Amino acid sequence: KYIYENFKQLIRFKGKAYDISVTDKHSMIYAPSGGGHKKNNYQIYKSNRSKNWRKTTAIELFNKTGGAFLPLAALNKQKDFKIQDEMIKLMGWLISEGHFRESGAVQLFQSEGKKVKMIEKILNNLAIPYSKYLRNFQGRNFKDPRTGKIYQTKRNSITFYIGTENAKIIKKFITNKEIPNFAFKFSTRQFNLFLDTLLLGDGSQHGKKSFSYYSKDEDTLDKLQALCVMNGYRSHKYMRKNDNKNLCLGICKTDFTTYPSKVPQKEFIPY
Repeated sequence: KYIYENFKQLIRFKGKAYDISVTDKHSMIYAPSGGGHKKNNYQIYKSNRSKNWRKTTAIELFNKTGGAFLPLAALNKQKDFKIQDEMIKLMGWLISEGHFRESGAVQLFQSEGKKVKMIEKILNNLAIPYSKYLRNFQGRNFKDPRTGKIYQTKRNSITFYIGTENAKIIKKFITNKEIPNFAFKFSTRQFNLFLDTLLLGDGSQHGKKSFSYYSKDEDTLDKLQALCVMNGYRSHKYMRKNDNKNLCLGICKTDFTTYPSKVPQKEFIPY
């Protein structure tokens, strides 16, 4: 257990992609900006970043002139964890669209369309027996319990049912809708599979590289954000507009370790 020394202030570093407050002696990783045009600096650190990162304390970084680049994520050098790719994808679907019944059975829900075919392919490749039935929801009015707005469903829903005995195959890896701890042992390739499937279930796309993932479970978003940071993705958590129950994790699918942000603002905060 680490006991902090007495202190009366925190040092705050704030920019578009980060907002952190730390003690004077907090260790910081940075790269000097070096002056000149930002694009030129980016090219320098992109091609030779491993030689430019330095370690210092927060107070020393605070007192430096000219600003600095701060890393927003790390590069994951882990090798593949021993698990089938199809199981990783199934985990993503179950966390976003699944239900673990008290009886031991597992269900997956999805609107009619190409995503149903994707789930079928995964279950078939894993040789997991299942049944499938149609829920006739098309054209029905639905009131969103969060916002009170009325929506009309455009498609019918498909339910996949995996019985108690067959679900034991799945429960060797995942037993509820939480991200399992072994996900932190994934390689970046495996994490990409997992993230892509999560986004197919409860995500949305905003441009070529920007996505959002929605969840009521803050622990799930905290774990997902930690995984993003470990695998080179910028992310930030916020409350969804007009919705006081669902949180959102904004994810930018860019290797931000090669494009650190310059420190535009720093200040002392009384503590």
